Amino acid sequence: MEYTYKIVPYMYWQTTEFEKWLSDLALEGLEVVKLGETWIKLKRIQPKRLIYKIMLDEESIEKEYKETDGWNKVHTPNKFCLYVSEEEQAKVWLEYDHKKEIQKVEGLLNACKIDGIMTLLLLVVWAVMFSFSIGQGLVYKLLTGSLTAYIILFITYIILLPQKIKEFRGLKALKLRLEGKVKQINNQEYEKIHKDNLIRVVTSWITIIIFILTFISILSEDDGYMKHSIEFIDIPIVSLASLETDSTFSRMHQENKEDIDWKNSYEKKSNLFLSTQYEMRETGKVENSKLKVDEPFINQTIYEINFKSMVKPFTNSLLKRRITRGYREMEAMEDKGLDSLYIHEIWNGIEIIAVKGKVVMELYYRGNGDKEEVIEQVIQTLDCYQ
Repeated sequence: MEYTYKIVPYMYWQTTEFEKWLSDLALEGLEVVKLGETWIKLKRIQPKRLIYKIMLDEESIEKEYKETDGWNKVHTPNKFCLYVSEEEQAKVWLEYDHKKEIQKVEGLLNACKIDGIMTLLLLVVWAVMFSFSIGQGLVYKLLTGSLTAYIILFITYIILLPQKIKEFRGLKALKLRLEGKVKQINNQEYEKIHKDNLIRVVTSWITIIIFILTFISILSEDDGYMKHSIEFIDIPIVSLASLETDSTFSRMHQENKEDIDWKNSYEKKSNLFLSTQYEMRETGKVENSKLKVDEPFINQTIYEINFKSMVKPFTNSLLKRRITRGYREMEAMEDKGLDSLYIHEIWNGIEIIAVKGKVVMELYYRGNGDKEEVIEQVIQTLDCYQ
């Protein structure tokens, strides 16, 4: 293969280390073609000695010297310029204006300081917003994706802030080196810098992967009508029609609907912690005046959790969330073939939280059906997910 790629193990301010690494690659038969901040494109050549020079300010280079002594500019990122020359052509080091180069470093230091302060302030703002957001439903928000944006921002900030600190220190060290006030580093320090930068690259890619997975989960969300036939949904649920046995029952749709009939609809979501989250709403009407509820409805959410260890904390979070929202505490029921069952009876209805395996079901029903029948259908529904 004529070309190959490698991860860049050094930052632009680590000039001496960076230059040495590139020269070592040339001795291995690899010459720089294109250099980015994370990846470097290399061309396979016959091993030879090449001298590389990183310059932060292109204007500090003496143009005529560069042209007459065989120095060539390599494709580089915006923050610095990279020059290369064969050793026999580079009779002396590339001459440049030290004063301009130091001024460039000072400008980068000031910009880095401002970026670091802004990142720190954003992290503080994030912490305040996060503390107001979580309340007592931390696990619930985590699994249902409500905290996804906060998590991505947090990971981004904790990577950016140390990176800005390292960049600031690195530029200060570079300034001292240009002023001749610091000695060259040894091989052990080379290895430490190399390791630190590889960790930086890995953590950056982890952040990117988490962002991509989150974006994919958002794209996978699905809304739709329940329509007139409950068979339209091919997943096990507790059907309102199975509870309302009166012959006058029919599904009731909202008037003047635009895109979604929210009285009879479903949503499907997924994220890193939930393989699937189904949320369904169904509303009906009965024309029998002897029945107490003329507009029965049922709302149910089914959570298929990826990790068994998170089922119990998630269930507890659901129960605490009810209390913080002003609802009454639910009663734990005896074993009915489920891992956990909590109910709260309301006027002509019932609220249920049921758990079996890695599936949690949250149901709210108000209607004319028998409450024991509702519980039985919840059990049967959860059995279908096992």
